[in-house]
Formats: sequence, structure tokens, C-alpha cells
Amino acid sequence: MSYTALIRRVGRLCLTVLALVDVSGMTWAATLPRGSGPAALQATKPPGAQQQELTLSDELSSQVLEPLCEDMQAQDISAVVALFDQDFAKSIDLQRELRAFFAQYSQVRLRYQLLQQSGDDRQASATADMDMDAQPYDVSRVPQRRTTQMRFQFRRDGTTWKIVGISPAGFFSVDFAVTNNDQHH
Repeated sequence: MSYTALIRRVGRLCLTVLALVDVSGMTWAATLPRGSGPAALQATKPPGAQQQELTLSDELSSQVLEPLCEDMQAQDISAVVALFDQDFAKSIDLQRELRAFFAQYSQVRLRYQLLQQSGDDRQASATADMDMDAQPYDVSRVPQRRTTQMRFQFRRDGTTWKIVGISPAGFFSVDFAVTNNDQHH
């Protein structure tokens, strides 16, 4: 098994979430598959329990932002690119940027805190605080920490949301610190 496949398998195993849902005084436990987030919690409720509508925040987190963090950590370029509208990903040459980034950094940890979101059932926008820690392959280089407030634009593609715009667009670029040093820590 290759190193990447091992990391992916371990990452998915670690990202399996044990969620406890309290419904009518009873506790129900469920193991959620990767990226399922709040949507899978509804499926764990017993028959007759009230189904709650997912909020826009829940949908954006479970369908886009959580998988983005997981796939960046697993360095799965094709999975990251799949979260984006393909025309937008091509316009910012996302695949090339990610290949160059992962060629320099062995470990990546991406975190977000969703601050606000708005939209309807077809398009949405959101603002999130994003933190990324990246450990270089070259141990003589200093680990990178990137922190920024990122703005996202989303469009629904069938039943899932896709990223159609991000600002700053160069957040995943190797030279982010050079071009955005006012937001780099």
C-alpha cells in the first residue's frame, strides 16, 4: 500500500465521527461516513422523530467546507478540485496550484470557522475564518501558518453545493505569504 493510500485510509478512519443525538430523552449513537456531517444525523433518528430541515450553514459545512479540510489534509487533489465548479477551478488553475503546494508541504491541516452565510436554494455566499498549517518536506524550512478571512460563493449543482468563487483566490498558492503578507501569520 502506498504512503498516500495509507494516509487516506487512516485519515478517513480518524475522521469517522461518533455522534450522539438526544431525541426525546433517549441517546442514539451513529458512526457517520466521511463528509456526511449533519445530514447523516437525520438518518439516525428513530421512526416518528421530527425531522429538522438542514440549515444553509449545515449544508455548506457538510457538503463543502468539512470535505475541503479533510481532502487538503489527505492531499487528495482530485477530491479538492471536485468541490469546485470546474470552470472556476480551471480559471484559477487550482490543480496546478495544489500540485505545487503539496510538492513542498508534507503535512497540511486546514481549519475553518463559519462566520456568516446567506443565500437561497440555488446560490449562496459565506465568510469563514480559515487557518492552515503546513509542514515543509525540507526540515530546514519554517512551517507555514496561514490565517485569513475567506469569502466563498457557492452554486447548487444538483443536490450538492460547489464553490464558484473564493477570495483571496491565492490562499492555496505556494506564494500566498509573498502576495498576501498582511494576512499571513
